Amino acid sequence: MEYSPRFVFPRLTSFIKKLIIILLAAYVLELILMNFAGIPLFDWLALNASNLGVATIWQIFTYVLVDHPSAVMSLLFGLLFIWLILSPFEMLYGSKHTMQLCAVGVLSGSLSAVVIHALLSGFSLGPSGLWGSHTIAYAGMAAMAATMKGRRLSLFGLFSMTSNQLLLLLVGLSLLMFLASKNLAMLVGSLGAIAGGVWYVRWISRPRAYKSTRSQGKTTSFKVIQGGQSSNSKPPTWLN
Repeated sequence: MEYSPRFVFPRLTSFIKKLIIILLAAYVLELILMNFAGIPLFDWLALNASNLGVATIWQIFTYVLVDHPSAVMSLLFGLLFIWLILSPFEMLYGSKHTMQLCAVGVLSGSLSAVVIHALLSGFSLGPSGLWGSHTIAYAGMAAMAATMKGRRLSLFGLFSMTSNQLLLLLVGLSLLMFLASKNLAMLVGSLGAIAGGVWYVRWISRPRAYKSTRSQGKTTSFKVIQGGQSSNSKPPTWLN
């Protein structure tokens, strides 16, 4: 199994199916708790990069579980992209590497946003936060580009491009989203996820150095005496 240079609608793989169900269920729970119980789950779990504090410790992990309450179509398109991009990745690399890639996308996005905002804390950056599963989708698309390096691919059957052009397209989309929202955390998080996806594929594809399985002799304090030979006798005496 490998990425096809032509668009093929992939089957929904095991881990990606579970991931989509979890993300969709978390969004429904968010809407119920916020709109009917008055619990500000979005404020608790989304990464508030403009106000780093104790809550940042869990928000760097939990931001992916919540999305803007009014972004229903954005969420659905994001889950569709995760299906189209990461199902082929799981068929190619397996569930373990797919889970690790998702984790890399989530953490590289959030940690990048935290580091940049910490470095620019003296500047007035305005409200800036990170939420949603787009970092997983960006990491997956960047991983696909890294896997298809040097080859042309068809982006969802719409148009053909090289892997480098796909990476430039992802960066361009990130900048476009920033111009529309002026949300620095979203920009930095997207770029961090792209870098994380490329790095992960290169890391798992790196040449491995194998150690020799031959055991090396070890010295001991015991002295071997052949066939009844005493430690002081010169000629060997063999047991009959």
